[in-house]
Amino acid sequence: MARQERFEIPCRECGKPLIFIRTRAGKNMPCEAEPVLYWPDDAGPLMFYQRDGSYERGTLEGHPAVPQGSGYVPHWGRCPGRRRGKAPPGERKRTPLEQRIHEQVLRERAEAQARRERAEARAAEPVQTITAGGGHHGVVTTEVRKAEPGAELHNWPKIRGLLNIHCGYALADDEVLLLELGGAWYFIADIGLRMLIPRELYRANGFPDDYIIDRDYTGREYPKFKQTARCGNAVPPPFAEALVRANLPEWCS
Repeated sequence: MARQERFEIPCRECGKPLIFIRTRAGKNMPCEAEPVLYWPDDAGPLMFYQRDGSYERGTLEGHPAVPQGSGYVPHWGRCPGRRRGKAPPGERKRTPLEQRIHEQVLRERAEAQARRERAEARAAEPVQTITAGGGHHGVVTTEVRKAEPGAELHNWPKIRGLLNIHCGYALADDEVLLLELGGAWYFIADIGLRMLIPRELYRANGFPDDYIIDRDYTGREYPKFKQTARCGNAVPPPFAEALVRANLPEWCS
């Protein structure tokens, strides 16, 4: 079995060692590096994460003599260097307008995450905010093959099981769901999921295809995770163009 690497970084506010756990929603959750023992409780005040991204609610104060679980606790609500409701040391407090904008952005991000979790996003809709982590946008593809004598079923048995469990079907082991496409019959051979590659993210963010994303001006190459980070931190060109055209029309031909 391959050894799982463990990377720790210090919290910039309090210096406590942190690890980042990839959640099922595709986000990197900063957690305290040392796991703790806890008591599972559906109404508990804390989330306890596992390294695979799963989590469970619980409490650090339970009734049983022996704790029933072990997990990693998110750090942001426990950081002693963070003052809730106040600007961190060295930063000015937000103005009322800035605070309203900040709260609106948080609401929109929460709503976008809820839409993703409900699987409501469609390929024809504008892409949601691209972050430096780049883990929120994926492509689901379905491969169909023509139904003909002797055809290899590929992953159809697994797909049939998923349809029976999650979609209300009752297909027998020797049954195949057929789809009529263009006058011919096909079956679902595979379903795949992949994350968007950097070039696709840049296209979704409004960058032209000739925009150089894989190296700097000296020719030094960027790895893919840095290409994605720069896309998430960039201002989409259509936004910048619209602002300039609205405010400085004399500069635009």
